[in-house]
Amino acid sequence: MSAWADEVKARGVASVATALGLEVRRGGPGSLTPCPACQAPQRGSTDRRGPVGLTRDGLGWRCHRCQASGNAVDLAALVSRGTVPSTSDKAGWRDVATFCEAHGFCTPSTPGTTPSPRPRAKATPPPPAPPPAPPPVRPPEAEVRALWEACGLVTEDADVCAWLEARALDPTVVAERELVRALPLTGSLPRWCCYSGRGWRGSSHRVIVPLYGPGGRLESLHARAVNPATPKKDKAASPKDAEVRGLVMADAGGRLLLEGTAPPGARQVLVTEGVPDFLTWATRFGDAAEDAPPVLGVIAGSWSADIAATIPRGWTVIIHTHNDKAGNKYAATIHASVAGRNECKRRRSHPSTYVRTGVVHDA
Repeated sequence: MSAWADEVKARGVASVATALGLEVRRGGPGSLTPCPACQAPQRGSTDRRGPVGLTRDGLGWRCHRCQASGNAVDLAALVSRGTVPSTSDKAGWRDVATFCEAHGFCTPSTPGTTPSPRPRAKATPPPPAPPPAPPPVRPPEAEVRALWEACGLVTEDADVCAWLEARALDPTVVAERELVRALPLTGSLPRWCCYSGRGWRGSSHRVIVPLYGPGGRLESLHARAVNPATPKKDKAASPKDAEVRGLVMADAGGRLLLEGTAPPGARQVLVTEGVPDFLTWATRFGDAAEDAPPVLGVIAGSWSADIAATIPRGWTVIIHTHNDKAGNKYAATIHASVAGRNECKRRRSHPSTYVRTGVVHDA
């Protein structure tokens, strides 16, 4: 490739795509449909945005379905040939150059002449759409609600109070904000409140955390062990034979966000990892802080595109996940789910490095 390719690249992806009959959708950097590589018409079964996102400078693109990417030249190659020639395929690139010349994307190689347009290559039929993913398995909603209502205030349970205080958390604030409750020491439990063959009481999982889905509805519960001697791998317990996919922890502002109501004054949302970090951040901001960010918490791969869609366009997403392999994976998943709609910032510092109230600032 040479000067002709530089001319095509400089035109920008949107200009070349429009001339080639692809639909260019505006909003943010923009998107295209269908994908010239896999022919997908949209990003997912519930995400109707164009599958191909554009870079902010408008010179590059990437498909969110098949991960194909490139510039305006690669786009023209896929439309004209159905594939991008290899670096050594000079004949293939000559064909692409001729195609681009015919469409006016670059100067003809012979001054004063315009080659006849080559017929557009027949598009490869798109592969059959994969079947929709089955809905996640949840414990019975009535049993979830009944157990949550049966749980007591953390301030009235010595073991749960000790668990919170060991993590520098104020049980009174946690109780007032309805962030967790204490599993009662007596009473029947649903069969799904089971860990390693024992009920949650027997395994000491008595810190009960509510999990919410899009719409802000309580859909499941998560539990943490209060026994300090519990091995690290056994500290957390979720309902047996159920999933937490698509569910998050949420403070009052986070629940409003999930319900579709943007908390007044807020322009950021904070996403944390794990129960202790969620509780730390959810109790960090004072009730009077009108611009305090809503706080959401993820566990065990619970983040989903539906949760991401509840964040208003243009808000900043502060990602506070652990600085390890799992935390980095969470951060990448969250970032990808809001790309083109929201700016993301990654934070690895402890909450004490930030202001106690108001907007989360850079450390």
